[in-house]
Amino acid sequence: MRPYFFIPALLMAFGTMAQAGYYPDKINERLVDRHPYDKVGRLDFYSAGEGYIGTGTIVTSRGVLTCAHNLYDANGGFSTRVRFTRARNGNKNKGRSTARRLYILADYPNHESESDIGFSRDLGAVHFPKSLGGTASVTLNPAKFFQRNQKEILGYGAEFHSGSYLLRARTRSRFFAYFSSFLGTNSFYTEAGMSGGPVFIRQNGKPRLYGVNVSSGGGTRALDQDYYPIYQFLRGQ
Repeated sequence: MRPYFFIPALLMAFGTMAQAGYYPDKINERLVDRHPYDKVGRLDFYSAGEGYIGTGTIVTSRGVLTCAHNLYDANGGFSTRVRFTRARNGNKNKGRSTARRLYILADYPNHESESDIGFSRDLGAVHFPKSLGGTASVTLNPAKFFQRNQKEILGYGAEFHSGSYLLRARTRSRFFAYFSSFLGTNSFYTEAGMSGGPVFIRQNGKPRLYGVNVSSGGGTRALDQDYYPIYQFLRGQ
C-alpha cells in the first residue's frame, strides 16, 4: 500500500543504492502483455479518506487476489472506491473496473497490529461486476519457497518509481518462516505499492502464483488452505 503522494528525495536516493536483482525494476514491456504478467494490475483505493495504491492478480474471471491490508484498516475500516487497472503500463492498460465487494480472512482484524501474526492472516480479495479477462494459475504449496528455485515478485512500486509501471524483483534464495505461512527472505527488497502483488514460481517452465507480497524485504504470504474460502467467495458471487 502506498499513498498517492511521493517524496522526490527517495527517487534521488534510489539511484545511488540500487543493486542488480535486489531492488525491483521495470519489467520488460513485452512481458506486460503476456500471460501471466498481464493478469497483474494496479489497485487504487481510499482508506480513512486518503488515496493509496497497491497491486492484485486476477485469479477468477471477476476476482482479484491481494493482501488484506489493501482492503481493511483498523482506523478506516474497509477501503472505498477500489479500482483495478489490469496490466497498467504507463498510460496503457487492458481495462479498468470498480470493485463490487471486498473480502478478507475473518480473523485478520483481530491480528492486524500483531506484526508476524497479522501478516500470516494478510490475504484478501476483490470481486468485480464484470469479467476481467483471463486468470493466473494458482498453486498451493508453501514448501516451494524453501527450495532454490527462481521466485519473481511483482507490483506497482511507488517508493522509488512512479507507480505507473509493473516492477519485478527476482531471487533464487530459499525463504524462511517468520510465522506459519508468513515467509521472508533478505535477498531482495519490495517497494511500497507492491503490496498485494503476486509471487510467481515456475512449474514446468511456466510461472504460477504461489504467494502474495505483504511486506518489504520480500515478506510473502504463501498460499495454502486459507486460499479456499477466498476462492469460494470469488466463485460464489
